[in-house]
Amino acid sequence: MSDRSTNESIYAFQKFMRCAVGTDSIDQSATLCHEPSAWSLAMQLGYGAATNPVKDVLNSRTIIVVGSNMNETHPVIAAYVKRAAKQGTHLIVVNPIHTELARYAEYELLIRPGTDVVLFSAMAKYIIDMGWYDKEFISKYTEGFDEWVRSLGAFTLDFVEKITSVPREIIREVARLYALEKPSMVMWTLGITEHENGTENVSALINLALLTGNVGKPGAGLMPLRGQNNVQGGADVGCAPGRLPGYQPLMDPEVRKRFEDAWRCRLPSFIGFRSTEMIDMARRGLIKMLYIVGENSIRSHPDSKAVAEALSKLEFLVVQDIFLTETAEYADVVLPAASAALEDYGTFTNTERRLQLTRKVVDLPGSARPDWWVFIELARRLGYDMSFSDSDGIMRDLPGWRQYLVA
Repeated sequence: MSDRSTNESIYAFQKFMRCAVGTDSIDQSATLCHEPSAWSLAMQLGYGAATNPVKDVLNSRTIIVVGSNMNETHPVIAAYVKRAAKQGTHLIVVNPIHTELARYAEYELLIRPGTDVVLFSAMAKYIIDMGWYDKEFISKYTEGFDEWVRSLGAFTLDFVEKITSVPREIIREVARLYALEKPSMVMWTLGITEHENGTENVSALINLALLTGNVGKPGAGLMPLRGQNNVQGGADVGCAPGRLPGYQPLMDPEVRKRFEDAWRCRLPSFIGFRSTEMIDMARRGLIKMLYIVGENSIRSHPDSKAVAEALSKLEFLVVQDIFLTETAEYADVVLPAASAALEDYGTFTNTERRLQLTRKVVDLPGSARPDWWVFIELARRLGYDMSFSDSDGIMRDLPGWRQYLVA
């Protein structure tokens, strides 16, 4: 499911697949970009989203931007960061390549690709060795501190300089600024999440913030910059294997019962597969059918040739999109979709968890229909009433959906 769809459509999709089709093998495009962010933040902080509003960077004394060419990908947020730097905030840019934002930076760390965890671990070790960590914050709000400290033993500055190619003097100074020139903010995007160890990269950044008490205060926090316009909303409404809306675990008996009572259906009793796993299984003939909504998998997944081979081996492929993409050319059935930005009503959730309303601007062309409408109609034909009452797409019968509660 594409994260360019509305919250309503993504919610309807995961409910349709779980209740009408009976599978938990559902996924969103965030798996390929920011799933490591959502997962790590949810596991370590309790909620898989940014901890601060975007404007809060103007309250920061130190900002570290990691793996992001935000001037090109997130220009509005980049404007706030540049403004903060011009006002005297210490700006540190960590990236394997030189970016335009580095012109405003006090330090630019041209790190060797794939060595981010090593760098962040070295910073944490140096902060601990110098006694700059926030002992009171750690005592009140963290657990497992001593065990984690022991795991940092190998990350000496000499070792890390060789691995990352960042001079030790710069590592020392960046660690000092982040730990002492507070409040400090860390921002990152696909440059550290689209890695084999993307979750570990994000976890290392969260540990740095917890170590120094840079969470839960104005100007201090963690800000993942999303890859598509509704990656945050897609994660919030439960379009991922094993996670129901609100990040509630599918396999928890109490959670399952609450959802089954509310949705009047039997939920799958297993955790499904990620999209990358589905492609691999289709290639090996273990999956016979796929339903792809709004995503050009041949372009977005790794190894286009392997994806095309997997799609060609399917017995039945349905693609729902506004364009005839390379992926749609392999489809047995193509369902014409509506543009979420122009031809549908609904909401998106941005990086700072702000809900943004989109309204219909033009009439639907031909037989195109909104994504949510298609899922409701398919569910009806399979004998399941999804009971979304509002004909224009805002699900008024879901009280509390803005908080992503069961409804």
